[in-house]
Amino acid sequence: MALIALAPAASADRASLYRGPGPRPGPDILYAPLAKAPQLTNSGVWNAAPILVSGTSAYRGGEFLYQDWLYDDHGAHTPNRDQNDPQKAPGGNGTSGDLFSTPNGNYTYPTDTAYAEDAADFVELRAKPLADATAVRFTLNALKDPALIGISLALGGTPGVNVPFPYGANVAAPADLFATVHGSSADLRNAAGVVVDGALPVTVDMARRQIELRIPHSDWDPTGKVERLAAGVGLWDKANNRYLLPQDNADATHPGGAGGTGATAAAFFNVAFRWQNDGGGAGEEPMQKPTDTQGVFNDPAWWRDKAQGHALAAHDISPFFANVDFGKLAAGASDDMTDRPTGVPSSGPMDRIEASHYETEQGRDYSSACAVSTECKGELRSQLQPYAIFVPHKPPPGGRYGLTPMLHSLGANYNQFLSSNNQSQFGDRPTGSITITPSGRGPDGWYYDYAGADTFEVWADVAARFALDPTYTALTGYSMGGYGTYKFATQ
Repeated sequence: MALIALAPAASADRASLYRGPGPRPGPDILYAPLAKAPQLTNSGVWNAAPILVSGTSAYRGGEFLYQDWLYDDHGAHTPNRDQNDPQKAPGGNGTSGDLFSTPNGNYTYPTDTAYAEDAADFVELRAKPLADATAVRFTLNALKDPALIGISLALGGTPGVNVPFPYGANVAAPADLFATVHGSSADLRNAAGVVVDGALPVTVDMARRQIELRIPHSDWDPTGKVERLAAGVGLWDKANNRYLLPQDNADATHPGGAGGTGATAAAFFNVAFRWQNDGGGAGEEPMQKPTDTQGVFNDPAWWRDKAQGHALAAHDISPFFANVDFGKLAAGASDDMTDRPTGVPSSGPMDRIEASHYETEQGRDYSSACAVSTECKGELRSQLQPYAIFVPHKPPPGGRYGLTPMLHSLGANYNQFLSSNNQSQFGDRPTGSITITPSGRGPDGWYYDYAGADTFEVWADVAARFALDPTYTALTGYSMGGYGTYKFATQ
C-alpha cells in the first residue's frame, strides 16, 4: 500500500483545478475538455442526457432511461469456465490474469473479431411514448455487425407468472408480449409465441452503436399505464434464426462457457434492469465484500454481474424489471428518483461511466498482456470506461471535496475497493474526500500509456461533475496501484 500527498492538483473545471503559474501539475489530458462519445449522444426523437451512474434509472424530459454497467456481459454462472477464456491469462500471461477480477458469469465470445469480445454488452436502454407508437432504444458498448446479436424486450406480464422468452433464449420472466430485434429485423409475439406483428420498424445507427425499435400502439398501447419492462441481449444464430447458445469452449463462430449445460444454457450474456439499489430486493446487484474470502474466487461480484449470473443459471430473470410510468412520460416529467430504489444515488459507493478521448478498437482484447511500460493499450479498448467512486455522505467543509484516487492492484479491476472500509473511511474522514478507482484499461496496465491516461481522464470527469478543492489531493494504491502512486507523484 502506498499513500502520497500531492501538490495542488488540476481539474477540467476552472473552479475545481489548479490555475496558477506553470509548470502545472499533471499531464495535459487532465486539463483537456471532456471527450464526447457517440454512444452518449442523441438523434431523432431522443433528447435526454444519459445518467452515467450504473444500475440506475430516471425520467428525463419524457424519456425513461436505464443505465447498465460496462463489461458486465458474462452470462450465466455455470459449473465450469471456458478452458481457453483469454481473461484468465491475457496473451498467455497468467500474472496478468483475473485473480481479483474474475467474472461471475462464465460466457466467452466467439474468437472472430466481429464479436469484439463484447458484442452483447448493454450500455443503456431507454423508452419514450410517441403519438402512435412507443420508441425503445438500445445502446451497446460495441457494434460491428448488428446481425450477430439479438435483443428481446418483455412487455407487461403478471408478477409470479413466468413465460419463456422466444427464439430459444432458455430464460423466462413475466410477459404479455415479446419484441425481438436482430440485425434490421424485429417482430412482436405474444406469450404463447404467436406472431402479433412480423415487421416492427427498426433503425440501426452504427456510429452511435444504437438500435431503435418502434412498437405501434395498434400492437401495444401503454398510454397512461404503468407497464413492466424486462430485456436481455445475446448472440444470434443467423443460419437457424434463433439465439446462439454457448458451448463449453468458444471457437470462431460459437461462444463458450456453457460449463456442461449444453443445449439448456441461457442465451443472454447481459440482462437489463439490474439495480444499484433495489431496496434490498432480488434485482439488486451486490458489491463484492472484501471479507467474503471464498466468494472472491468462486462466486465473485467484481463486475457487478453476480445476481445476473445466478439468475441466468436458474433460467429465471424475473427479478430484473422496471415498472415504467407512461403517464409520467406523457407529461414530460423529469425525476431522477434521487436516493430511492432504482433511482440515482447522491452519495456513497457507486460505479460511473466516463467517455475517454481514446478508443483503440471496439470492445475488449485479451489476446495480449499489457504488463509493459510502452504501448500499453489495455484490455478494455472501447471509448466508454467504468470507474468506481465514493461520494461522502456529508457536505464537505468549505463546500468543496478533496480527491483521493485509489489505484487497483495487478489482476484486479475498478471495483477492488468498492464498499470497503478502505474506500469509505478515506471518503468520510472529517475533511471530506471523493475517492475514485479507475479501470486502468484492465488488470495489468501498470498505469502507463492508455492505462495511465485513464486515471487522469477519470480525475477530469469527476472535477467536471463535483466541486473539488484543488489544494487537497491524496493519491493511494495497492501493489501495482502502489507503483502507480509513486509513478504519478513524479508527474
